[in-house]
Amino acid sequence: MSGRKIARRDFVAGAATAPLALGALGCSGGDGNNGRDAGRGPVAAPGEQDRLAQILDNAVVVGPVPLASPIRGLQAERMRLAAERRAGIPARVASWDHELAHVRTQVRAARAAGVNAFMVPVVVGEHEPAVSENLRRFHEAVRALNDEVVAVLDLDGLAAAVATDRVGLIPWFQGAKMVEADLALFAAYRASSAGVMAPTHLWKMPYGDGAFERSDQGLTATGWLAVRAMNRERIVIDLSGMGPRSSLEAMATSEHPVIFSHSNARAVHDHPMNLSDEHLRACAELGGVVGVSAFPAYLSANARPTLDDVLNHLDHIVDTAGMDHAALGLDFTDLPRKRFPSDPVPIPPYRFPEGFSGFEDLSRLREGLISRGYGVGDRARVLGGNMVRVLRHVWGDGAG
Repeated sequence: MSGRKIARRDFVAGAATAPLALGALGCSGGDGNNGRDAGRGPVAAPGEQDRLAQILDNAVVVGPVPLASPIRGLQAERMRLAAERRAGIPARVASWDHELAHVRTQVRAARAAGVNAFMVPVVVGEHEPAVSENLRRFHEAVRALNDEVVAVLDLDGLAAAVATDRVGLIPWFQGAKMVEADLALFAAYRASSAGVMAPTHLWKMPYGDGAFERSDQGLTATGWLAVRAMNRERIVIDLSGMGPRSSLEAMATSEHPVIFSHSNARAVHDHPMNLSDEHLRACAELGGVVGVSAFPAYLSANARPTLDDVLNHLDHIVDTAGMDHAALGLDFTDLPRKRFPSDPVPIPPYRFPEGFSGFEDLSRLREGLISRGYGVGDRARVLGGNMVRVLRHVWGDGAG
């Protein structure tokens, strides 16, 4: 064996081919073709674009649901093992079959609630090779649950989920620090699933500050280049958890709409994860969307928020940014989020809003929207239309 070191981009590019090979085994897309041009949008004639638009017109697509992530067990296990080691408790190991069963339960709940697709965390700030391992696990889970889920890497995958009455899992990258300064890696990660990615999440990363940092620095020079690289690769940029100044600068830099996948209105509840009116307007001017989060710390100072708190944030986003820029972020989770003692989040168990803590409660949200005067068309936009418009614009045909 040669002693020559393998370049990082060669390693990632090679690892990126594994998910595409899995696609041939039925792991991604409704017809096994999702990987044929992953990251470049659907390979379609003009008439095919019209067909995709018709399929997706009424799709219900919501933001992140960490509770349903195929790698949820791996993340929870790492945190639990660390806590048990500190406490001197013998560690136990969760089985992969148990985690798949948990994901299947969440997927079935989503399907019963009429949800066509949602985002699941695949990367949560890890470096290589943990990222490749997480991607492998994601595609392994999709293949194991192929009767009920579709890996949504592009518009073809989203249309396949709707057309085959399965639930689409959109891989969601919380942070891009595994790329660092080698921006060519964005192309490899896009090919291996990175349809939605946050440049920075909660804490300081190579491209800028996170929302939980004490400082509020803007985009770094590399961060500016990273935003442009993500635009070129047609990766949806998620700015939830990015610092106030750096997220404003990212919007000023981006050529495509961005999303805030799970953020609320700071005017309703002052929390570092929530957005000022300036952010809401800037997102709207760029054509983006804000997904309202149900995570209790982001909703209210009360120990147990309510569905009305969720709707209050939604109302403010609509009043400030406009009806076309409000979406649903959900953010149901049981994973610890506190990394440092100063982080402004509680420790589990979390007390989600009464009557709105899982997919089974979406009917209550629909009732709440009706009670607040949202018509049929407005409800459809909040529950998926606005998010689908951004996905179509960034991933494929530039619609919207």
